[in-house]
Amino acid sequence: MPKRNQIVLSAMEIAGACNTRWGTGCVATLGSTNGEMLLGYVCPADTTGFYLSTLRLDQPLDDVNLWQDAKGLMHVYGRGADGGLYVVHQLGWCVSANQYPATVPYEPVWEQHVAQDGKPSVTTRALIANAASFNLDCFPDEMPNQHVMHAGVAAGEMCAFYSQSLNGSYWAKEKVRLEPAAGTKPYIVKRYQTVVTVKNAYGAPCAGVELSLTASAPSDLQVNGLFYRPGPHTPVRLRTDGAGRVILRVMAEGLYQPTLHITGIGITDSLSVDPAAVIQKYLGGSGTLLDRPEGFTADTVKTAKKPDGSFLFATIDRGARGVKDGTWPPTAQELVSWCQSAFQAQANGLLMVDDPRKAGVKIKARAISFQVHDRTRPAYQEHANQVIVAGHNQRLAALQYGNGFTDSFGDLLQGIRSGLTEVAEIFIDLETKAMKILVMLKDKVVCVFESFYHTVQ
Repeated sequence: MPKRNQIVLSAMEIAGACNTRWGTGCVATLGSTNGEMLLGYVCPADTTGFYLSTLRLDQPLDDVNLWQDAKGLMHVYGRGADGGLYVVHQLGWCVSANQYPATVPYEPVWEQHVAQDGKPSVTTRALIANAASFNLDCFPDEMPNQHVMHAGVAAGEMCAFYSQSLNGSYWAKEKVRLEPAAGTKPYIVKRYQTVVTVKNAYGAPCAGVELSLTASAPSDLQVNGLFYRPGPHTPVRLRTDGAGRVILRVMAEGLYQPTLHITGIGITDSLSVDPAAVIQKYLGGSGTLLDRPEGFTADTVKTAKKPDGSFLFATIDRGARGVKDGTWPPTAQELVSWCQSAFQAQANGLLMVDDPRKAGVKIKARAISFQVHDRTRPAYQEHANQVIVAGHNQRLAALQYGNGFTDSFGDLLQGIRSGLTEVAEIFIDLETKAMKILVMLKDKVVCVFESFYHTVQ
């Protein structure tokens, strides 16, 4: 009968067991004498003892849970003090620093950064806000799937599944709308509506035409009161009504929505639909809305309010300054100008600015930047000088962090989308489409991550 070793460990919480090439290990959180939380990896060392390696976390985590991917790397999920769901990634293995014992030649390398005190800390990546509880799919595949019960949201928004794509590591959310309790008040669900009309060669609408619809990413689509879940590889079949129309209603999750692709038998050209195109044109100054025929103006910014009555743009300067000098806080007109410039650059990559060398001459902008962390610099800038652009790149390069999230950039975007990750600055090179995103980690360390503009829209 095999002999069992008892390991005495003052762990706060056991995340789970892991299998490695040299034996079975365990990951747990531990306390320290100075009140910090440590992430520990423990495994049997010989017939009587065990080996323990620890490194402090940049924030305490509760309800920790270990998931091991198909490559054998470990990922620790847990809830932070703010109720958000966070993850710690293992990047690989390294030779044990203590060189003891010989039966444990390697220990895990966790994703980490240098804290403000100059010592390393394990990095917790923000993922999902308001996570009351979560359950991981324990199957060791390439990417994790999670079931999350949310707190502080409407009854119909509490239950959701989150899955991570193999292509780019982007996260997709699928809501599961449970039957609400008796007496639950209805709530508003915002949608983008698009009307697609199929016509023949003579311009007459065609009724009863079968269409196939896919989406660039999983989306919640409503047609004639029925819900569908189209994706890149999961088409849905639709049919035009008596007027040759199909009315598409997509759940509004932000200013950018997955693109819908529509094809049909006998239709020579496929159709691509951006459900949020109208609102993007509105913010970019080239379109209007039904209830905003005047367009996106400074008065709109000043008066826009949330459903609770508070101002939508709470931090703008509502005084009489009115000078577009880039100082903080910005004026309403400055905010309008910034939006127009950003959406103009997004639409065609071309933004014309004043030539600093010749008065009255317009030249193509080389880069744009937004920032809210350094009050000595303008919040928004358009850069036409290559020397200035090189200086910004050099400054941000000094803050470059780790592997730049290249292996799992989707985690960074999901944290930003959920509101848990604080963005301090964005620098976009309009020629190369390279983008640097400066974010604040949980211990207030500022780090920069790189990507390309078209992958983050």
